[in-house]
Amino acid sequence: MFKVIKVTRGLKSQLKILIVFFDKNGFYLTFHKVIQYIRYNLIDKWKFVYFELDLKLQPFSLPERNSSLKIRKADYKDIKKIKNELYPCMGDKQEFDKRYIDQIGKKGINCFIAELDNELVHYFMVFDSALDSPLMKTPIDHKKIFKSDVYLGNAFTVMGTRGQSITTYVLQAIIKYLQSEEQYSRAVLLIHKDTPGAVVFYKRLGFKVIENAEAKTLFSKFFVKN
Repeated sequence: MFKVIKVTRGLKSQLKILIVFFDKNGFYLTFHKVIQYIRYNLIDKWKFVYFELDLKLQPFSLPERNSSLKIRKADYKDIKKIKNELYPCMGDKQEFDKRYIDQIGKKGINCFIAELDNELVHYFMVFDSALDSPLMKTPIDHKKIFKSDVYLGNAFTVMGTRGQSITTYVLQAIIKYLQSEEQYSRAVLLIHKDTPGAVVFYKRLGFKVIENAEAKTLFSKFFVKN
């Protein structure tokens, strides 16, 4: 009964958001938004590959990075900078991230940014508790996620600066930061199966696939096979 009430409230909340979006953007953009939502829930979210990294292990090594590449943990003062410098470069896939970028600095929501020649070119979202992160809205089996897990969220690099290993250097900085904090034992992230290059990338860095990660439901039995 509780689950039914929770789902009903969730649908009402989504409907209110949709109405507000329609009033602001009109029919065409609203229709596009609905199609995206349907596609994600019926297709895309069933094609995730879940990875884990033991934070007790020695992190991967890299050549010394270019002195013009600066990496640091962002704070709430950087939100405006991210909006001014990165939002114009972002597309539909980054719309989801914006709700969390607005919360940088709040409890449990972190962001690491990279500047190249003093220009902001990258962000990588990090959530202190995987149990209280966007990860839990995916079909992952909740029993496989633990209190000491941290979730590595979405990342974005400006198109013109890709191919310079910026994500790799930022990820290395994130791992070193997490290892300096005693409460974290494992980092978890997800990749879409349609991006095989990303799957290979994380495996090379020492991440391992979490086997049978999806929760077992009648819905998943069909979509996971396909």
